[in-house]
Amino acid sequence: MSAEAAARTASGLIRAGRPAEALEILRGIPRSAAKAPEIRHLAGLAQLALGRVAEAEAELRKAAQKAPRSPAILRSLGDCLLQADDPKGAEACYRKALSAAPGDADTAARLAGVLLYQGRREEAHERYRALIAAGAATPPVLAGFAGSTEFEAEPPELGSILKLAAQPGLGAAERRMLHFAAAKIARDLGRPDAEFEHYAAGKAAQARGFDVSAFARWADALKQATPPAFFAARSDFGVPSGRPIFIFGMPRSGTTLIEQILGAHPDVHPAGELPFFARAVAAAGLPDGHAGAGGEGLVGRGLAALGREQSVRLGEAYLAGIRSAAPRITDKLPHNFLHLWLIALVFPRATFIHAVRDPVATCFSCFTTDLGDWHAYTRDLPTLGAYYRVYRDLMAHWTRVLPVPIVEMRYEALVATPEPEIRRMLDAAGLGWDERLLRFHESARLARTASYAQVREPLHGRRLEAWRPFAGKLGPLFEALGDLAPEAAAPG
Repeated sequence: MSAEAAARTASGLIRAGRPAEALEILRGIPRSAAKAPEIRHLAGLAQLALGRVAEAEAELRKAAQKAPRSPAILRSLGDCLLQADDPKGAEACYRKALSAAPGDADTAARLAGVLLYQGRREEAHERYRALIAAGAATPPVLAGFAGSTEFEAEPPELGSILKLAAQPGLGAAERRMLHFAAAKIARDLGRPDAEFEHYAAGKAAQARGFDVSAFARWADALKQATPPAFFAARSDFGVPSGRPIFIFGMPRSGTTLIEQILGAHPDVHPAGELPFFARAVAAAGLPDGHAGAGGEGLVGRGLAALGREQSVRLGEAYLAGIRSAAPRITDKLPHNFLHLWLIALVFPRATFIHAVRDPVATCFSCFTTDLGDWHAYTRDLPTLGAYYRVYRDLMAHWTRVLPVPIVEMRYEALVATPEPEIRRMLDAAGLGWDERLLRFHESARLARTASYAQVREPLHGRRLEAWRPFAGKLGPLFEALGDLAPEAAAPG
């Protein structure tokens, strides 16, 4: 196969979501041709799709050195640097790409997005307005526009948002994005009925539903397969490093806030949401509970097959993938609560922090946030409430059986009395006090999740009970939560 044909094939595989196959094709290209910027660009895109950010950056930088005026390569390098927690570098790449192709709306939208991500809302808002005026009112641009300012009057762009959201041929993710943009504007304007209507419409656009009964069966099988004896028989597993601080819990429970606080410590690098253990479980052929019916039968056999040498290799690979030289790193993938059996075996000396928030507040925040297709359990209130109960029961099990201490951090307590709660976290992690942790919102280190805007603010309790004005619409959630929904939550 010629280099040109290999490049075409690899490009198609990347677009089809098959980056590993694309890399195999690219590795077969003769070395002289493989150094071409187009080939390095494709290799970088494939590595990035596989989550190998450092490898992707190396390939894309080499491609950019060979083709310093290529808008496509500069855009891809910017995307990679954003994932590598370098928004300034990403911004520089997008600006160079725009300089090379001034009319490129895709690059302009990326630049506006990275400005918004850095908290430069006015700059971002002006760029979004310019894009809309130029006829580039795509769903991401309209969503960014809605999120880049607080509205005191209904903007004319709302009409464009609603019109586009109603188009029958629109993709599920784009329709969801637009409804959440409309909900944000309705919230700013004090229109709770319209706000909730758009949240519900956005969630209804979710590409697929979620089998919460299958998830519950999987969790039961996992609990049965991991009694205390399971861990006692594996007390020599893992690596001795205590470097990681794992932060987990339901989305919207405060994991980002906890990481941002700890990340303000000079000895801590906030690594964000690392999918390492989710990928390790998938690579071992184990279900994670989100795959639907049938997976529960594989749990016991799969867990028993894990050997000591494999646990050591996993720990070494995890540490080798950390780019920072900081003494401690945080890993705040919320759904690591699904994999705590494995994480505790691989890192028995790590710090484990469980972020907990009021059940109704957590579920309401999940429902009113566009979390993406993987979080299909947030599509409707009954499923979300049932999912929360399974999560709560699984965490109770881990607290009983894991051979590691789990520090529970309650969001409400952290907001009300931050210093003693922060000191409690630091004590658990073996870290000394630093006043900068109380000023975490001033840190240049940024969160890369749906909570990025909130962690730019000092601690406050304005959203603690954001659900209460909507209590009359939350009956299905209260019913699914059962005794986890306080009596005061009942409407009327």
